[in-house]
Amino acid sequence: MTGGWLTAGLTRFPLLPPNDARRNSPAGSFPKCRQDGPEACEKRFLREARRKVWANAIALNRARRHGPGAYAAVLAQLEELSAAKVTALQAPGQVLLKLAATGFGVRLPAKG
Repeated sequence: MTGGWLTAGLTRFPLLPPNDARRNSPAGSFPKCRQDGPEACEKRFLREARRKVWANAIALNRARRHGPGAYAAVLAQLEELSAAKVTALQAPGQVLLKLAATGFGVRLPAKG
């Protein structure tokens, strides 16, 4: 499939061919889901959510091993990121489009 547009509300997304790299970006999630069907969309969001949950669990576990202070700091950071995400999703507009553009859930930044 090449060319064309998918319209969702007032936003237009280009319909991308299956091998287009933009289909694998968070911004390409919504059009990809619309083209591949609801099951593919559900699998994509669940896969993304699982990756983020496990990454956050690993970060929390590492912080816990460094002591209560480090754990509390990382937990507070996760709470702050989650609250900001909820606030952004509660703002007026289409939630699915926001999720497609910004991704589902939050992920703690990697410590280098």
